[in-house]
Amino acid sequence: MPVLLSPTTMSRSCSSLMDSQLRFGHGLSEALWNHDRACSVVPQYLINRDKSMIVTLALIFALVLGRATDKPMKIDFGNAPDKSQEWVLLSDNVMGGVTKSTLTYTSNSAVLTGDISFKNYGGFASIKTKFRGVDLSAYRGVKIRFKSVNQKYAFTLEDSRNWTQPNYKCKFASKKADTWEEVTLYFADFKEYVIGESTGNSMDVRVLQDIVRLGVMTDEKKEGPFSIEIDYVEFFS
Repeated sequence: MPVLLSPTTMSRSCSSLMDSQLRFGHGLSEALWNHDRACSVVPQYLINRDKSMIVTLALIFALVLGRATDKPMKIDFGNAPDKSQEWVLLSDNVMGGVTKSTLTYTSNSAVLTGDISFKNYGGFASIKTKFRGVDLSAYRGVKIRFKSVNQKYAFTLEDSRNWTQPNYKCKFASKKADTWEEVTLYFADFKEYVIGESTGNSMDVRVLQDIVRLGVMTDEKKEGPFSIEIDYVEFFS
């Protein structure tokens, strides 16, 4: 005979799950078999009697809370009506640098090109989203389809509008110049930076709940021409 949980128990379970590892993108098994959390979700005898019911309840709660998803979130670049062209150019010019860079959109991509210069303490170019909140805590990482020439790059995440606060990035580079490829970056590999300098810390996954800006930037201390063309950016769970 199925065991039904009372509304009080259901409410307590939701609260527990909201604070559980599920919100940080960990697997169900890791959260479910954590003894302290499991006991706050369902009675101990139910854990021993019917583990399959626990899995079912956890899936329902996670879906309701919006902390688990199998559906990727995709940013598909291009100037067609159904494509994204909301990213903007940001280079060392904002701090007195003289790097030349241009952002253009084709029918199916965003193209960042330019010429990196170290004059006036510059040396970078990037494209970024406008400031707005996005919750990425349901995802494990990001895939980028791109082709590039003459530079290494990084995907960036910001959780503050204040440029002096920490931001986070993960580096990537093409295996063969000017050839389409897809790279996979896991959030577990993102590192913390402050004003361009590494702190040596990994990104705290809690920042994923309130990201305010995404970006792609040049990330190699090398002057000269460069280009990167991006087809899409896709967050996966």
